[in-house]
Amino acid sequence: MKKKNVLKRIWMYVIIMAIIIKKRPWWPLAKTDQLAWFANYKVKAVYYKTILGLTDDNILSITNDEAMFRYFNSVRTNKNTYGGSFTVYEKQILNGNTQVDNGIPPVYVAPTVPISVKTGLKFRTFSFIEALKLNPAFTLTIQEEFKVIGEDYPPFDTDTYTANGKAKTTASYIGISTVKGKFIDGIEVFSQRGAETEFTSLGRVSKGIFKDDRYNLVNNKLEIRSYYTQAFVDNELIGLVSPTFTATWKSPVPPTPPIIP
Repeated sequence: MKKKNVLKRIWMYVIIMAIIIKKRPWWPLAKTDQLAWFANYKVKAVYYKTILGLTDDNILSITNDEAMFRYFNSVRTNKNTYGGSFTVYEKQILNGNTQVDNGIPPVYVAPTVPISVKTGLKFRTFSFIEALKLNPAFTLTIQEEFKVIGEDYPPFDTDTYTANGKAKTTASYIGISTVKGKFIDGIEVFSQRGAETEFTSLGRVSKGIFKDDRYNLVNNKLEIRSYYTQAFVDNELIGLVSPTFTATWKSPVPPTPPIIP
């Protein structure tokens, strides 16, 4: 395999894993719940350090990551609080009708900066949880205390993923739709009609439906068109093509070309 193709496959794998690793059924959606999860994660890691065979470096990394995650939330909270109070103060000073002492402007209170950590904090955290789940000592009871109960998303195989698609006719086009799934960017649509012996690409779509509005080969006559789709990630086609599906359609009559004198 050529080096260029190998690098493309590696990069595609990194992208897919980045998508998968950030989505866990046990990871809270609300920021406040995420803060509580991280705080509990640090406490339980310390408590079960010996049972799980965690090292001092593991505990230090978890502690520093939790502090950094909490710091980001504090910055956002303080910034929003300051922004709101500053806006009120500014309006009162500039636009107020009364002549009163409104005090000094509000002051932004910066939270204490924690020890720096490496990038990919969530990736690192979720990867560590995956590793813990392979540890026999990480029992269901301990998982419940860590709040990581729930199956992770199954691995996404870019080689065996099978695309899907279906066609629906309208008065002005044939709509090609698909169930895209969590990890692909979109689909490429291929079609065959009339005396064509091979499928040709019509184009790609990332959202919504793909509209095939080509005029029929023969005016005012029903035409059967065959289609299949193939998924793409990061602009590279992946996996297996969909089963072939068809649509029967009679397109509008194309406009008469202008007469050139």
